[in-house]
Amino acid sequence: MTETYRLYAIKYGTHARTAARNFMQPPDPHDAPYPIDYYVWACVSDNHTVVVDTGFTRDAAESRGRGPGPEASILKIKGTEIQQRITELAVEAVGNYALVEAPRLEVTGNEFVPGPEGSQGLAQDYFNMRKTSIYGGSNEIQHNIIAKMVLGL
Repeated sequence: MTETYRLYAIKYGTHARTAARNFMQPPDPHDAPYPIDYYVWACVSDNHTVVVDTGFTRDAAESRGRGPGPEASILKIKGTEIQQRITELAVEAVGNYALVEAPRLEVTGNEFVPGPEGSQGLAQDYFNMRKTSIYGGSNEIQHNIIAKMVLGL
């Protein structure tokens, strides 16, 4: 049975800065205040609670004694599974129309693209999402990390 989680965003701070300090663009002469809020995420189910803090770098985490834990591996696995399932459902919903390649040129009044709007290119998206379980550390490696860090195996 699949476990259902509720996701909570918990704001723990604000840093008052200008837009030019927040974005990597040439500074705007009309630069204005653009504060940044910081959050941690609580993933809560009936059996588990996982707190995820993505607001700092790996070096900063390790200096705080908070190196990447098993949560990162769990998020990687679940994120890839969700991405893959969404594209799978989309292809199932439109059937063979998913095989139609998205037009490279603007479609004029004399031409039409077959199938439901937005269905073009879904097969390419589906196949492209297959790689998400491999890059960034395969899901098998992530399962091993979880087994060692959580279960002590």
